[in-house]
Amino acid sequence: MMDRYIARLYAINVLTLLVLLGGFVVTVDVFINLSRFSNAAAENIAPDASEPEGIARAVRTVVVIADFWGPKLLQLYNYLIGIIMVGAMGFTCSQLVRQREFVALLASGVPLQRVAMPFAAVALALTLVQAVNQEVVIPKVAPLLAREVDNAGSHSIGGFPVRPVPDDTGRIFTAERFDPELGEVQRLGVYERDSEGVVTRVVRADSAAWDQNGWVLTNGRASDPSTGMTGLPVVRLDTSLDPTRLKIQHLRGFGESLSWGQIGEIIERGGMDGQAIDRLDRVRWGRVASMISNLVVLFAAVPFFLRKLPGPMILAGLRAAPIALLGLVAAGAAPSLPIGGLPVWLGVFIPTLVLLPLAVALFSNVRT
Repeated sequence: MMDRYIARLYAINVLTLLVLLGGFVVTVDVFINLSRFSNAAAENIAPDASEPEGIARAVRTVVVIADFWGPKLLQLYNYLIGIIMVGAMGFTCSQLVRQREFVALLASGVPLQRVAMPFAAVALALTLVQAVNQEVVIPKVAPLLAREVDNAGSHSIGGFPVRPVPDDTGRIFTAERFDPELGEVQRLGVYERDSEGVVTRVVRADSAAWDQNGWVLTNGRASDPSTGMTGLPVVRLDTSLDPTRLKIQHLRGFGESLSWGQIGEIIERGGMDGQAIDRLDRVRWGRVASMISNLVVLFAAVPFFLRKLPGPMILAGLRAAPIALLGLVAAGAAPSLPIGGLPVWLGVFIPTLVLLPLAVALFSNVRT
């Protein structure tokens, strides 16, 4: 009964903070970009002739905002859940202390460490939701997460130029425009090089479409810079540089939206430089480290709120805040900061490994 009561109260506080913080983030962004959302609504949503222009545009703007922020709220959950679990735990303990329920538990012979078990159960459930969200849900809407405000209302992330990017053989690919929806490039240029980096052949095509393991060229022609010979037809270029890799190279945050399996497949197939591979490897291992860190930070912070006697909880919050904030910030930054001399998978766990002994010591010394 006690466990269900505390778990329910904690879950309600978590949900409340999710709604408040999520609503705050969306509201701030809408106020900053309201004119851009309105312009996107006019360009990407067909008007309803049955409604007055002012009302129709307002309705379209609301639809565009919901379309843009709907997928991003899924991603925002993963970013905020760590600090929300700690904050909701503090509010829950404050309610229990204020209502003298900790005193009643101690009087009945229940140790204060036992009170942490409902928090742990709910936190594990929230972490499981985070894992499913990251590995199953977010990859399905990854292209929508890469959209800018100007593309809101459209389920296409829009085309972009392909700046020089190498494949697994060292060839350099460029293109005037890449259409992610169609998997096609316009004005393709491919520069083949020898071991010393000297260009030995240049392939140009009006367009190219991805077909399983390579690009099928339209009006593809090869030239040899050393001899000046041009006009040799090229129909196909086999390469590991597929549309997904182009998106990762040029769309901010796209790689972070892929699942563990998708990232692993990209790494195994090659075709990316060492820095890009390490970055993707840190991303996928960083997710695991972040989830574990959220739980460790929770257990490091909860001892400050397990009080035998009623009193002001603001002091407990001030004492727990440095540990919680530093732990969460370090865990979030670890995937972006390579640590020389350590394997990628181990480097992202350094903040967690540092915080774990502290959490154990704090939790073990709770007076009860």
